[in-house]
Amino acid sequence: MIQSVFLSAVFLLSYQNVHGFSMIPHPVRSNRLSTLRATTISSTPSIQSSLPGDNSYDGIICDMDGVLWLGNEEIHNSIAALNALRNGGKSICFVTNNSAKTKVDIQNKLKALGYEATLTDIITSSSVTAEYVRDQLKSKMIASSKTKVFMIGNPALEYELERVGFEVLKISEHENPEIEEDEFSEISQDVSKDVKAVVVGIDYAFNYRKLAIGSMYLGHDSLFAATNPDAANKVASGSLLPEPGALIAALETVSGRKVTVCGKPSDIVVQYVLAHLNCDVSRVMMVGDRLDTDIAFGNKAGVASCLVLTGCTSAEEVAAQLANPVDVNKTPSFVAKDLWDMASPVVAATANKK
Repeated sequence: MIQSVFLSAVFLLSYQNVHGFSMIPHPVRSNRLSTLRATTISSTPSIQSSLPGDNSYDGIICDMDGVLWLGNEEIHNSIAALNALRNGGKSICFVTNNSAKTKVDIQNKLKALGYEATLTDIITSSSVTAEYVRDQLKSKMIASSKTKVFMIGNPALEYELERVGFEVLKISEHENPEIEEDEFSEISQDVSKDVKAVVVGIDYAFNYRKLAIGSMYLGHDSLFAATNPDAANKVASGSLLPEPGALIAALETVSGRKVTVCGKPSDIVVQYVLAHLNCDVSRVMMVGDRLDTDIAFGNKAGVASCLVLTGCTSAEEVAAQLANPVDVNKTPSFVAKDLWDMASPVVAATANKK
């Protein structure tokens, strides 16, 4: 039996009153999700929150930015929700498109907030990208300990590329960010043909020189890979900070090349994550704050997905997606106010067992 799921009432009721949209039920598309139940919110009993039942999943793939924290600020009760889910017997794996943090950085941040995670619990877009580039070049018999890659990125991405054996070339922060035609022409004539890949992640010091040199290497048939397609990320103030997608767009425009994205929602990270899960895929839930990456990732992986409205996606955007799903891959199985809201059935079930 196919169930109908509804937008969570607490955070949508005000939008309904102000903006005048109706709450449209969205049918779950998979029969295996028929055991997932909707939970009535007591404060507004006429409207239902589309929350997964406590016994409907065993494993959670959890995004971090916009789900657990915004910048350095914890989202209310997010860590309490993680601990409650684990105490309820759920296995939790963290997958992030944030290429600026190493696994150790993330592990330490979680620990400081009150959650203990192992390094194997954490998968970053930088680690997936580095391993993808290595594997692709090896398959072409051109990867070795001396293989050079040009990076537009950050220390975390550089660390991952060096970890898998690459020599990383980059533009130093001390170099002139400007480059004029004469200098560029001279550099182009002497450019090393040994650079086999251009790898892009978030780079907070991105400039014209990096764009020019990166595009030059792409003109020599180098592999073109990037950590994630996100165009922007919402910070604590509510403003949007540019992400790698903006940098990728500039490089694609200049070079005429199309990038291979390795982070969510690409098939590359889907395969990587599923290979690391230690539970039945049919009992896995993806939790994230973005329709275009997190929810699309869940649908590509064939797992249920829950969108939380604490990050980049607004209630209005969810309503529009459910009302007119132009891209069904961006349609969530469930919607929750935040991670604590999503975990509430597990919290209640655990309390009842005591």
